[in-house]
Amino acid sequence: MEVSLQKITLLGALSLLLSSCAVQQAGTGQSGQQMTPATAAANAYAIAPTSLMLSKNMSANPPKGSNIVLASEAELRGVLEGYGVVTIPNPPIGALIASIRAANMNPQSQVPGMTGLGGVFGHAFLEMASEAALLGGPFQQGSRVVTSVYGQINENGYVFNRAAGSGSLTVTTYFTRTVVPVGQGAPPPKTEAYRWQVRVDAGGFTVVPKGTDPANPFPGTLPFSPEMIQRIDSYGFTHKLWAKGTAIHVERVWYKAPNSTSFDEVFATQPKYAKLFLTDAQSCIDMLFVGEPPETYAELKGPPVYCLGRCDQPFIVNTGL
Repeated sequence: MEVSLQKITLLGALSLLLSSCAVQQAGTGQSGQQMTPATAAANAYAIAPTSLMLSKNMSANPPKGSNIVLASEAELRGVLEGYGVVTIPNPPIGALIASIRAANMNPQSQVPGMTGLGGVFGHAFLEMASEAALLGGPFQQGSRVVTSVYGQINENGYVFNRAAGSGSLTVTTYFTRTVVPVGQGAPPPKTEAYRWQVRVDAGGFTVVPKGTDPANPFPGTLPFSPEMIQRIDSYGFTHKLWAKGTAIHVERVWYKAPNSTSFDEVFATQPKYAKLFLTDAQSCIDMLFVGEPPETYAELKGPPVYCLGRCDQPFIVNTGL
């Protein structure tokens, strides 16, 4: 859910658990719309960068940043195995990525990390991971893949119906990766982007006031690291707008390839993207506010910070840390 940006005003820049964690104003792009120069460079100068945090299984392995994971064959293999589709013992990294993509294209399978709102991050991480493998599939030892993530709510892309507990979001997320070969300078970065339009059914949104436990500021939602809690306190956030599970529906998705200047709509009839449109129990929307959450885009007075998506197995989540 993305739109081209004509005017960008950074209101917040922290991501906690989802697609992006900054709010700014944006234009209203459509499928195939050309991006202005300001739009194309938005992720470079106007939106605070964030990182993907990854783990094979969050309950057993503390998550690590994508740059750390992509620098270690063992770490990368662990996250990729968390997608749950290993078909042969100890396959090359490239073969492991190919098996995940093949399983995702199979209508009979539902691959963790590639389904629902969090699936955008699963797709993006596979693109990052593919840069860490040589043509024949083995890990590219010594080469570095440097990544960052930028996101935004698009203009008029926020609605919250307090009485019904329903709403909608239109969000664009940019994923940038730079491959630094051994002993060479860095080539130009590659940036791909997803935009998606999300609906939350009545009763799906809950406003959660900040609690009294300093270690668990918004109980019953998502855990926070000490660094995240420090950020929450420093921003003075008092309320969370929270949704999780099958009340969240991905209605439309657009994709911009690294060498493209436009977003093109993708559809549930395309095997590669079909599972992004499935409802998923792990999907979540996590937005933090100073005061009660507003009901319209015009009332957004940044922050908030916000995150969309999330996968538990493998654990893939966007974070501002």
